Formats: sequence, C-alpha cells, structure tokens
Amino acid sequence: MFISEFHYISSVKSDSQLGWVEILVPAMFDLNSLAVVTYTFDKDKGGKADGAPVMLGSLSGFTYDTVLPAPNSEWRVVVLTVPTLRDKPEHDLDGIALVVFCADGTRSVTDFVCYSGKGNEDKVPNTMAVDGLAQGT
Repeated sequence: MFISEFHYISSVKSDSQLGWVEILVPAMFDLNSLAVVTYTFDKDKGGKADGAPVMLGSLSGFTYDTVLPAPNSEWRVVVLTVPTLRDKPEHDLDGIALVVFCADGTRSVTDFVCYSGKGNEDKVPNTMAVDGLAQGT
C-alpha cells in the first residue's frame, strides 16, 4: 500500500480549502489499522508530527472510496481530506507518513513522502521523523 497522489494547500490565501491524500490499499484491507500523519521539517532538526494522526477507520466518510475495475480489482483507492496538509511558509519541508498498525501491536511505516512548494528540498539534510507514529523513519 502506498500514497499514490496528494494535494496540499499552497498558501493561506489559496482557493483550495482542503488538502487530500489518495492511497492505494489491498481491496479487503481493514482501514481501522491505517493512519496518515503529516510532518514539518526545519533545517537539520528532523521532522515533527503536525497534529494528531488521521486514523482511517475512525472517519465517517471519505472523499472517494472504491475498488478498482478488473484487471486491478485486488486494489482499492481511498481519498481522504487532511486539513493539516499544507505548504507551511515557516517550515523548509513538509511530509506525509502512511502507518499500519499490526495485529501484534507493532506499527510499520509503509510510505513517507516529503514535499515543498518552495524548491528548497536540498536545504533540509535531515528528513527523518523525530516524533509521532513515523519516528525513526
């Protein structure tokens, strides 16, 4: 499973009011064990979680949720709104982590994407999460 597409709000004055993330998961996967966490990065300090994780199983509805047609019917596309998904001017880089909670109580980061609307990705040498569900990734 992975993040296939996302849209972040590029500024406070943007016409777009909400950020969103599109995730591909196996069709029969239980969304109760999946979370999205947003991160912000500053220079060499690493990434800090930006608010509480969005637990997919706790959402009452998605923007889009469907199983793909054959021959890809083993996959499901889920699109969810993530209000904290924005390009924050006070930070150098931002990120999105996709985290799975396993039956044995452990968790696994299945995808971690970093982005910037400022073109300064090379100025952040440490893109490791230093807290939150993706800590150490």
